[in-house]
Amino acid sequence: MSTIAGGRAARRQTMRRIRPRRSPAVPLLLAVWAGAAGVIWLWWSNTPSIADDNSKILNAGRITGLLAGYLMALVVLQMARVPALERRVGSDRVARWHAMSGRYTLCLVLAHLVLTMWGYALQAGKTFNDIVQQTIDSINQLPDMGQAAIGTGLLVFIGLISIGGIRRRMPYDAWYHIHLLTYAAVFLTFWHQLSTGNDFAVQPAAKTAWYALYGSVTALVIWYRILAPIRLHLRHRMRVEAVIEETPGVVSVLISGRKLHRMGAEAGQFFRWRFLAPGMRFSSHPYSLSAAPRPNMLRITVKAIGDHSSALRELEPGTRVWAEGPYGALTADKRSRGKVLLVAGGVGITPMRALFETLPGAAGDLTLLYRANTTQDLALWDELATIAEERGARLMYAVNSPEGERPDISAETLTRKLPDIDDHDVFMCGPPGFAQQVFEALRGAGSPPAASITSRSRCERRESGAMKKSHPIRRVMLATAATVSGIVLLLSLKPASDPASASAAGGAAPQQTAAAQESAQGGAAAAQSGTVTGDVVKTQYGPVQVRLTMSGGKISKAEAVQAPSGGTSSQKTELAVPRLNQEAVAAGSADIDAVSGATYTSDGYKQSLQSALDKAKATGGGASSASPSPTGGGSSTQAKTVTGSVVKTQYGPVQVRVTVSGGKISKAEAVQAPSGGTSSQKTELAVPRLNQEAVAAGSADIDTVSGATYTSDGYKQSLQSALDKAGG
Repeated sequence: MSTIAGGRAARRQTMRRIRPRRSPAVPLLLAVWAGAAGVIWLWWSNTPSIADDNSKILNAGRITGLLAGYLMALVVLQMARVPALERRVGSDRVARWHAMSGRYTLCLVLAHLVLTMWGYALQAGKTFNDIVQQTIDSINQLPDMGQAAIGTGLLVFIGLISIGGIRRRMPYDAWYHIHLLTYAAVFLTFWHQLSTGNDFAVQPAAKTAWYALYGSVTALVIWYRILAPIRLHLRHRMRVEAVIEETPGVVSVLISGRKLHRMGAEAGQFFRWRFLAPGMRFSSHPYSLSAAPRPNMLRITVKAIGDHSSALRELEPGTRVWAEGPYGALTADKRSRGKVLLVAGGVGITPMRALFETLPGAAGDLTLLYRANTTQDLALWDELATIAEERGARLMYAVNSPEGERPDISAETLTRKLPDIDDHDVFMCGPPGFAQQVFEALRGAGSPPAASITSRSRCERRESGAMKKSHPIRRVMLATAATVSGIVLLLSLKPASDPASASAAGGAAPQQTAAAQESAQGGAAAAQSGTVTGDVVKTQYGPVQVRLTMSGGKISKAEAVQAPSGGTSSQKTELAVPRLNQEAVAAGSADIDAVSGATYTSDGYKQSLQSALDKAKATGGGASSASPSPTGGGSSTQAKTVTGSVVKTQYGPVQVRVTVSGGKISKAEAVQAPSGGTSSQKTELAVPRLNQEAVAAGSADIDTVSGATYTSDGYKQSLQSALDKAGG
């Protein structure tokens, strides 16, 4: 048996007026919900309208992606072992939060993946069945998507091994080290959020906030998981002093060091211990202090229930020890009443023994109930009896009968033993089943409400507040159902078109009618109504072309007939163009603001808008010449369609047809192109770009599409032959 003297000195450290510290769990949860609301608001403010079902699917993907990215940071924060969480909230509660939020986050990640790829597939004219191919295309074409794919695969793998049945069949060390891959998964998935996330592209402040969120979490992980343990080791230089067998299968490890009382540990807390002995140096396991901390000595008492705990009896004196902690909220700070009942089950006696020694109280204020299988399993019993005698405390045990019958721990038994049980705080530590049984008995006995019951359900790992039945899968399913309902509601609240733009266009309609009547009666040319199309402006991401509807010499409607598309360009176009249309109508000129995150599109829009206004001014503000002049003045240019020669390439024939009007190409299309296998994918990617560039350039001097060199070369040759035939 091992004994550490100094209980009175340790008690003096806790002799203070009872002022229980409130758990910050509720404020923290409110802060988390506020952050989620902020993420939803980011999407809402950047989405003026949702035009069709395809847009609804893509926006659902955006919402789930934003929520998943936000919760990933919180999942990692829960792994950082921040003392404010581990000591004030409790390690067991934080662990439950981590497990539940991890499952929920994985559901959001998978929903984001499926919805986004489905939306992209529909955008490309495909179906839901083409999601896999669309995913492969996106990984190959979009920035940082390869890393994100690897990160997502890691998250799915970690989620699978964390399923209860699989987790219980794995060695703890193997599961623990695989679980650390969560850090790599989050790092890999982070970058695509910023490079392809439309909301961060158009809101620099949101990108800054995202960097701040992930940067803060990273700093906490580095400090508390890496630097703090190194600092603790260098400062206290802990080593194994002795290993003592308490009962069969239970050993106490005495750990010496320098100024250990300055570690801030309290009775009831635990450390994660790493013993630098062969076969143990890469394993870190949590064990509770079984005695109050002394200036030069700590003690843990451990039952051999696994490889690591069984190996402790072989430790040699002088073995170096690394520790992380202290952790845990099972401390005197939780006390709120004068009397205390301590309940221990099995090896759960370790933190209870430390609290039994140090909790302040007069004679008769403290009671300890110790549950074990047999009297031989009552570890540290002599120490407990000595403490009870010195302090005038009550010490009871409950063991199985010789026939193996379990003792009766019921509401009636507790009430008979402690008639004033409703005046007691309850501290409890034991296996989950035992803790739940005692909790139900306490409730039946009319003992304190849940708020005054502090328990640890798995003494070797974690502690919590009041014992409650846990249904993690049910909670995740309910959270997922609530999220689906919320997303459906949000999408239904968004209009099908930009209301501001529609209002501007609708308000101008009567003017257009009046102007048309005035024109019919021979009114001034400046009052005529009609449409005029600006020049095509080539940008880095694709051509932009604006068409205006003029009424009374003013812009009554603006629309982009060409805009960048494909990948994130489609998202940015969907966000930016409605705003640009609205501002063009409101300003009546090209002096409008660029949309943040869509600078190239905005600049191209303004240039094409200005050219359209110039054309409108040149014709007196009237309509574009879509029909011959009624007076016959001026020549009317007739459009003609010409088909180029067939050009054979290594992957198939290419043939281009162009429509030429006024000496310029107004339309280009490929009537033949390579198909079959990967050729179809490359054609689908390259031909729309080549068509756009042909119209924009007005010649065959266009760029080759990367990855489709043969198709591009054949296209340019056929295009040149078509222009030659047209005489262009």
